[in-house]
Amino acid sequence: MSAVAARKAASVIVDVVTQSELWSAHPDAEDLVRRAIEKAAAFENKSGEVAVLLTDDATIRGMNATWRGLDKPTNVLSFSAGESAAPHLGDIAIA
Repeated sequence: MSAVAARKAASVIVDVVTQSELWSAHPDAEDLVRRAIEKAAAFENKSGEVAVLLTDDATIRGMNATWRGLDKPTNVLSFSAGESAAPHLGDIAIA
């Protein structure tokens, strides 16, 4: 199988949860997130599931403090699921 064919064979399920009403200002955000992850998964020839949380600064600040020990907001947090968690590839939080 060629590299191009392998990339097309990869499939990913993207579960997007919009937790903050602030994201209503970007009505195409969920679709954009799905397409970006699908493209990245195809490029890396990865199949599986990714969960994405579209949230606000306050929520991501709490997550950043809990998981990284940094009490400040950030734009993106990512959590790899590791090899043993297949087919789950990981989680992403975006503010």
